Amino acid sequence: MRRILVFAALAVAVASAQPRHGVGEMPGSERAMEMIRAMRIMRMRERLNLSDEQVAALLPRLSRRDSLMISHRKAQAEDFRLLKEELAKRSPSEAKLKEIMDRLKKEEAEHHQQMRRLRDEMLSVLSVEQQAKFVIFEVEFEREIRGFIKRIREGHGMGER
Repeated sequence: MRRILVFAALAVAVASAQPRHGVGEMPGSERAMEMIRAMRIMRMRERLNLSDEQVAALLPRLSRRDSLMISHRKAQAEDFRLLKEELAKRSPSEAKLKEIMDRLKKEEAEHHQQMRRLRDEMLSVLSVEQQAKFVIFEVEFEREIRGFIKRIREGHGMGER
């Protein structure tokens, strides 16, 4: 019964963290993110030896972290676009550039604070040994995903090596 609840929670968390299609967004990237999230949970559960309760406690926090990352990247991309647009002008407005830069700095600081709080919340659910494994897992999983994406871009998908 617990496993069913955990997998139901996983499904809800993955579904609720999904960004909705907007103009210019690619639905394939949503599917890829969903697969990465599911793979992350499965591997994290295995490598950290997580209990059902720990998985249930981590899922909403991981989903919230993913949502924060996505919204931060979108806001950042928009500010970068505005900076480029302003800098492309014959006489860029220093006031406008300062406004954008101030917003970027403020959003960055807020983002880091939110991410630290979420990380602390996630770590509080884990034993000290699991915390150490989590820190290592995060770095290794990110590296693994980047390598996987690189191989796909180079034309060497999952089955080919």
